[in-house]
Amino acid sequence: MEGAPIRLNRCPLVDALVEIRFQSKLDSPILFAKIYEQVKDIFNKEAKTLPLSQIPEIILRSDRSLMYKPLYRIEGNDAIMQICPQSLTVSSVMPYVGWDKLSSITIKVIRKLIDANIITNVPRLGHRYVNFFTGEIDKNLTISLPDISKYSVAGKVLNYSIMDGDFMHTLQISNAAQYSPAKNIAPRNGSVIDIDTYRVYQDTKYFIANVEEEMNDAHHKEKMLFFSLLSEDFTNRLEPIYE
Repeated sequence: MEGAPIRLNRCPLVDALVEIRFQSKLDSPILFAKIYEQVKDIFNKEAKTLPLSQIPEIILRSDRSLMYKPLYRIEGNDAIMQICPQSLTVSSVMPYVGWDKLSSITIKVIRKLIDANIITNVPRLGHRYVNFFTGEIDKNLTISLPDISKYSVAGKVLNYSIMDGDFMHTLQISNAAQYSPAKNIAPRNGSVIDIDTYRVYQDTKYFIANVEEEMNDAHHKEKMLFFSLLSEDFTNRLEPIYE
């Protein structure tokens, strides 16, 4: 694959977010108050306390299934931020605002929190992109899926773990997905390509010193993997725009 499109006119993204897992000397809810003070000019809409915030922090930190679940949510014009004591995510509002805007907002947030000494270390960076397609995706992929035609199949869900330099991709492909863009709209049946691209840092100061480079590297690797999965004909049907 020589080069990926810079964007798709028929963009299949239904979720796009950046997550950093961080270390801080502050505990919730002081942590949230300090973060909110730094980012309220970026996220200028509603701030919400989520139900999990009522659970004692000692339980949240000890239960791995809850450890990175958000306790607070702040909305802005182009992005949404969710926060827990050990991580934060910045996600695009939908339709997708594009990487330039999402990365600009996320980098601004991270730099503000580092400069305010709220974030002291970052052990993990993650990018997650969920793409929804109407109908089954199998015949439009460049990878071959197992032939299970002799079985009665309700749906296929395939998972892959892929090393890519310093990053790891967790890839899930499913043709038994449902998606509804709003609560009052009936869900549609289709397929999902879900890519979680992440890096775990042994040196937890490395990301802090290389925020923009690491963010762009993760995004580039995820993007190249995504387009490598799609056949050329199917990519063209999504109306790609190249530089």
